[in-house]
Amino acid sequence: MDALADKRKAELFDFIQKRRLAVVSTNGRSGQPQAALMNIAVLPDLCLIFETTCETRKFGNIERDPRIAVVIGWDGQETLQYEGWAERPEGRRLEAVRDAFIAAFPAKSLDENWPGNSYFVINPCWLRFSSYYRPRFIEEYELADQPRVLAPGWRGWLQRLSGKQPAL
Repeated sequence: MDALADKRKAELFDFIQKRRLAVVSTNGRSGQPQAALMNIAVLPDLCLIFETTCETRKFGNIERDPRIAVVIGWDGQETLQYEGWAERPEGRRLEAVRDAFIAAFPAKSLDENWPGNSYFVINPCWLRFSSYYRPRFIEEYELADQPRVLAPGWRGWLQRLSGKQPAL
């Protein structure tokens, strides 16, 4: 695994910023993958932003299990696989995230008024950039550990008290 240098981070930021769509995959109730094509915006730290309503499967999936996978770039010979965890920001962070998303998608400013609309931030844990141009190359970056998911209900409560993490 390579360390992510500032120059490479800026290059990946540009790669993501030029693409406005990503396939976002979350984990369903019984662990099955569920994917959706989403508009995304990117922050300089490579966090991704998207919006959705509380009526979507991905909203409930993220509330249960914040782990998420994303694929960006299928229109050429380069692609970025991205794994991380999603969160709904609050306060000043929410304002900054909303402003960044609306700057990327000005026409979506009206979506803010939809019932149950929320913004999510995806924090990167692992990236894999692949280029199939010659010479071909693949690079991977481990940025953070994926969060562990606690069991719901009383088992999760006991795990939190005991400090034990469930097996995934």
